[in-house]
Amino acid sequence: MAQETIEKSLLNPKVLGTVAILGSPMMLIEFLLEQGGGLPGGQFGRVEGALGIIYLIGFLSSALGLRILKATGKGTLAAVLFWIQIIGLSLAACQSILQMIGRADSSNRFFRIADAAWPLSHVFLLVIGIAVLFAKMWSGWRRLTPFFCGIALPLALGAGAAGGRESLGAAFGILTATSFMLLGCAIRTSGGRTNK
Repeated sequence: MAQETIEKSLLNPKVLGTVAILGSPMMLIEFLLEQGGGLPGGQFGRVEGALGIIYLIGFLSSALGLRILKATGKGTLAAVLFWIQIIGLSLAACQSILQMIGRADSSNRFFRIADAAWPLSHVFLLVIGIAVLFAKMWSGWRRLTPFFCGIALPLALGAGAAGGRESLGAAFGILTATSFMLLGCAIRTSGGRTNK
């Protein structure tokens, strides 16, 4: 009974949306730290790993919120999309954990796979965004928020192609902070309201 109460209190749109909002600016904070003299430990350092974990907790909260609200639909496809997303986020978390414990090694195959899960998880949000549009469970501005999260990386890559690594980092930080904050707000304010 106590476990059920804890699950209900933690796995509700307001809590999940709030956690998503709190995790949303971590990539921007990472970029700002890099610009302000570098991250302690450098690339693949412990601080970067910790910021990544906080960001992924927010990302995971968004995924859970979308699933609980059935924003991607109610069928088997929605469940498959959710589990693909969870696997990708879990792999990305492994990469961040390896950084935090000082075991980041780009010559390690598992580390490279886990590192690749980061961009793939972001791009996969384009698929999630399309599913949300087709499911028609959300209306108005909420319907576009997962797609906006998914397009953050391609837009940042475009900025990087035009202005270099610094432009890529700035664009990615700003776009992920903005888009995941909006997605968190969409989840937090949905309160179970859907079109069906």
